[in-house]
Amino acid sequence: MNTTIEEINETRKDVIVSVSADEIAAAEEALIKDFAKKAKVPGFRPGKASESVIKSRFSKEIANELGRKLIEQAYESLLKDEKLSVYAVLNAQPDNLEKGKEGTIRFTLDIRPEFDLPEYKQIPITLPIVEVTEEDVDKAIDEVRQQRADFKVTDRAAQKGDYVKLSYTGTLDGQPVAELVKDHPIYGTQTTTWEEAAAQDSPGVQAVVDALVGMKAEDKKTVTMEFAQDFAVEPLAGKSVEYAVEVFEVREKVLPEINEEFLKSLQVENEADLRERIKQDFTRRQEQESQGQKRQQIMDFLVEKTSFALPESAVENQTEMFLRDFIEQNMNLGVPQEEFEKRKEELFEQARSAAEKRVQVEFITQKVAEAEKIEISNQDLSQALMQEAMMTRTKPEDLINQVKKNQAYLQQLQRNALFNKTLDFLIEEAMVTYEENAEKAASS
Repeated sequence: MNTTIEEINETRKDVIVSVSADEIAAAEEALIKDFAKKAKVPGFRPGKASESVIKSRFSKEIANELGRKLIEQAYESLLKDEKLSVYAVLNAQPDNLEKGKEGTIRFTLDIRPEFDLPEYKQIPITLPIVEVTEEDVDKAIDEVRQQRADFKVTDRAAQKGDYVKLSYTGTLDGQPVAELVKDHPIYGTQTTTWEEAAAQDSPGVQAVVDALVGMKAEDKKTVTMEFAQDFAVEPLAGKSVEYAVEVFEVREKVLPEINEEFLKSLQVENEADLRERIKQDFTRRQEQESQGQKRQQIMDFLVEKTSFALPESAVENQTEMFLRDFIEQNMNLGVPQEEFEKRKEELFEQARSAAEKRVQVEFITQKVAEAEKIEISNQDLSQALMQEAMMTRTKPEDLINQVKKNQAYLQQLQRNALFNKTLDFLIEEAMVTYEENAEKAASS
């Protein structure tokens, strides 16, 4: 078999493999003999039908199998003879594979890029020095108390942080806002709703939320909301809307005391135990954040220090994965489909940019793994399966069954496991400097 390579770009090639008439004839004869041994033909004992009968009766099946077999042989031949490092076979098209004639098979291939590794040991990493202070612990305890707060009805006027039961109706130039923004009732009319007085992160009408401070049950007030020029709800953008507000009830937030009952509910013996547990939780989170920062700085370094063309099929596949994961996560959070349609181009560009970086780092880490002889063990693969099961909320046994049926899924898990194991190796080999130490070194 002779091979001709046509360059499409740096990583994509058309490879034409010529198959001689003798090679086609030999392959076809071998197939006919194989069919003759296995085929059941009425009137003949197994294996006793003549080759002419077999060829006539199974001509379509033999032709299909001949094409498949010659493509397989041609691919093995080009890998061996040309030493091509193939990333993906995009197309394999046979042409004129008939006995007595010379034929060709055209492959379109994406090739793994060639590049030199940067110095990947002692990669500089800078991390901030983070200490858990008593003030941090106090804030954490306060957050727990806030989460467990009780809300009691009060006759006094609402103060910041109180929860208020109210109604409001918006009017724009004498017309009810509810008629203008039917798809956004929160900006039109609310007959019964709850708001935190003076909250700065309210998704509703900020002027109404601010106006609640100082109002008591049965109080009424009219306030004006000045919507920004670039407000997302177009009918209200740049408009002044009047809201008639009526308060039905005010509830003050009462924080639980740090007493035996409170500590028991948190499964600790005393306040000292609670503070120690919070410190441990802080430390654990900081370690996780630190590990994430290390990985990010390693990847940024590798991308900055290398430059090479990426196989387009790799970028396309990764872009599709990022987009799918992003959409699934946000749909689970209740984001409507139309929001994705509005931002389709923006989301695609973001996903593609992230995909290019991911693919680049994957090729680099694969080469590092080869240089350092890093391999995936059964334990590594088991851990990768468990992590995937947790992320996808799938039972491990169900995921294992999926992997057994889907070779591509298994290969992806193996690549991810190798990627993570190699990043861990690079982190272990990195030169970590903490901000305070770095400042001292610079000043000296």
